Amino acid sequence: MSDKASKDSAGDNREASEAKPIGDGSGGGGSGRAREHRDSESSTDPQHRDQAQAASQPDDRRSPRSPRFVNPEQQFGRSPDVYVTLEKLMEAQEAFNNLVLAHEVATNDNFRFEPPATSASEASSAASSGGAAAAVSAASPEEELERRVRETMHRAFWDVLTENLAKTPPDYSQAVTLIGEIKTILLSLLPNNERARQQIEEVLDLELIRQKVEHGAFDINYYSNYVLDLMGKMCAPARDEAIRACAAIQEPVALFRELFRLLDLMKLDMANFTMQQMRPYIRQQAVTYEREKFEQLLASQAAVGVDGLRRTRAWLSESAAALPAAERTPSRVVSEALLRLVDWRQSRPQPEADWWPETLVMDAQKLVGIRDRLAQLHCVCACVLLAMGALGQRLPEDRRPAFKARATAAAAAVLADCPADRLDSAAAGLADTLAKSAESADYRVNDKECQLLTAQLADLPVHAAARLLHSRLMDFLREGLQDLQARQVRLPTGYSAVEAELAQVAGAFLRLCAHNRAVFGQLYDKLLMPDGRAGQAAEGQESRGEEQGCN
Repeated sequence: MSDKASKDSAGDNREASEAKPIGDGSGGGGSGRAREHRDSESSTDPQHRDQAQAASQPDDRRSPRSPRFVNPEQQFGRSPDVYVTLEKLMEAQEAFNNLVLAHEVATNDNFRFEPPATSASEASSAASSGGAAAAVSAASPEEELERRVRETMHRAFWDVLTENLAKTPPDYSQAVTLIGEIKTILLSLLPNNERARQQIEEVLDLELIRQKVEHGAFDINYYSNYVLDLMGKMCAPARDEAIRACAAIQEPVALFRELFRLLDLMKLDMANFTMQQMRPYIRQQAVTYEREKFEQLLASQAAVGVDGLRRTRAWLSESAAALPAAERTPSRVVSEALLRLVDWRQSRPQPEADWWPETLVMDAQKLVGIRDRLAQLHCVCACVLLAMGALGQRLPEDRRPAFKARATAAAAAVLADCPADRLDSAAAGLADTLAKSAESADYRVNDKECQLLTAQLADLPVHAAARLLHSRLMDFLREGLQDLQARQVRLPTGYSAVEAELAQVAGAFLRLCAHNRAVFGQLYDKLLMPDGRAGQAAEGQESRGEEQGCN
């Protein structure tokens, strides 16, 4: 009995201690019976019962200095971890590379495979010959690091070969390996010529070569002459001079290096030839291929919780917000969105910026080039227009065309390599250049006229003539976007001095837009009309884009 009583007493004490509120401040003097008595009294009074329930609920407002924190994992549950294998990442990267290659072949008539620059001098010469885009690429830190690493590794490899051949007796093991690589490359360049392949297999038999090395009967000149003779028969006529120069090399290591350099060039020649032959077929299949590959990329991104169309949605929403509600059709919204990409007065994102819509990432570099070129042509025409108004009107009628041509050439030369964001400042200093063009037409420009022209050029961004030319150019491009099947489009007034270049740049822009709409027209309609009303418009855009791309 005593044990049972002690257990009951301990249980009562434990219940009392658990029922005691934290931070009560009572000092623990109350008993369990007294608490039960108070509870029973309060339960009989509804007012007391409501007060007790309110007091039992936590109130964050009572202690502003001690906020109540909630663990998100306790409230919502922890999101499961998502794992991606390296193989999946490599597959996604390979799919994207193939997508970029197919897109370039289909949209760029001048696309060719080019050898990488192997020295700083070659990189600088490539930059100077390739224009602004090549200069940006040559200055890329990643490519510069890659070039330096490649140079270092190649130098170390050839140094080892030099040491091996300088031994007594010479160590030809590395040279035999190189002959095997040359054999593999030659066979890859002749996939369908069975007779030539059989001859290569017989002459460049590695097992026979190793036996000759073991017996001291190996003659490196015999094999180099055979390879050079075969390369001379296989290569393009443009490589004949390089083949003859290679045959004059006597030092083995230098000879091997030149052989591999020429073989790499021959592989590029073969790849470019094959691509040129396959271009019509690639263009026919590019729309379907790009759409399927892009959908696969979206699916792979969605699998790891990434929204692959975040920037595309924002881009279309921004364009739709700029249009009146009555004009927000999918076709009009997409046209305005594409037009804003080349309007240098609205947006100036660079190709590497994390801004470009996912559907246009592959064309970012081209669109930036088109945007800068349009800005340059507009600036040239605006400067010439102001010069004709300030100076040309004082010239005799028969001298005005010559002055206009000289002014156009002078302004184009100054603004040729100037990006869009620095055109206005560059144009402000053209007054002296344009004045010299007038003087070459036997007209003496006085200080007042020069000051007037300088003031007008300084206000070029807000000048009424420049704004009018900008509006005409945008309307011209907008008309082309609305009717991509149009065979003839009248160039805007005021651009006669650069009509040939403007037609070329505008044609490149419209071709890119036609291809993009053919590939992503259905996707754009789904984003703009999520209720499922899109379909016929997208199919119409696709058919028009495919026809424009084939043309």
